[in-house]
Amino acid sequence: MDSRLSGDEIHRQLEASCKTVVGLRALTTIFPKSIVPVPQTKYCVRCKKNYDGRYSEQKVCRLRDPHQFCHTEWDGSKVSWEHCYRCDGDFIIPDFYRKGPYDVGEWCFQGEHTQDKALMEEEKWNADPSDLLYLFDYDRKYLKDLK
Repeated sequence: MDSRLSGDEIHRQLEASCKTVVGLRALTTIFPKSIVPVPQTKYCVRCKKNYDGRYSEQKVCRLRDPHQFCHTEWDGSKVSWEHCYRCDGDFIIPDFYRKGPYDVGEWCFQGEHTQDKALMEEEKWNADPSDLLYLFDYDRKYLKDLK
């Protein structure tokens, strides 16, 4: 930076440089690594997202209820909700007008990220529901609909 520039001009140039990758890289060289650490991203095989475990907002792995494990429960003609056989939770679909007595939240799984593919296979997140009969206590009528 030129020392002949005013504070406002320096500020404008810094703002402009933040809008480009080259400018951001140049700005990060100004600050010590303790303030702007190099990203240490890892890939979670469960939620299929990159994360940096040093940041609290990226520490939690979350998965929504898989649609193939959910079906609608009714109490009369106006009260309904979705039931997930995977987590055995009841929930109401967001942005869909429905009154329901239960809502355990939007996450079927909420926990730590993993890079362990064997654990992912063991948890069977990509399995067909009919292959998981031994894991879940399904309603027999619902099982017939899966076949």
